Amino acid sequence: LEKSKEAAGGDKNAHLIVIVNNDHQATLKKGKPFMPAAERCKIVAALRCVDEAFVAVDEDRTCCKSIACITPPPDYFCNGGDQNNNTIPERPVCEELGIALLDGLGDKIQSSSWLIKGGGKGEIKADPNA
Repeated sequence: LEKSKEAAGGDKNAHLIVIVNNDHQATLKKGKPFMPAAERCKIVAALRCVDEAFVAVDEDRTCCKSIACITPPPDYFCNGGDQNNNTIPERPVCEELGIALLDGLGDKIQSSSWLIKGGGKGEIKADPNA
């Protein structure tokens, strides 16, 4: 998230909005939510680099409808870790709204799947194979 904010060209007034997957999306992607969307959103919103966070309104695995809800449209849509903006389903809505796509903003350093794999005992695994 910090790298997303930095990607705005060092603009100290950059406003970082984070779209948090809703519980249905988490179920589609992971089989079950790691924790309720409202709690995940509250945690994300509390991060120093985040200016605003909201739970996705989409009913599929994308955040296309959520992106379209943001007014005015953001300047950038950022992806990090395991995402590639050449293949994401959000590309058409971003192009339609004039939103620049940025990816490669850092490695995937944590995953709820890795936390769940740790047995829910508070273990944080930086490597899914550890």
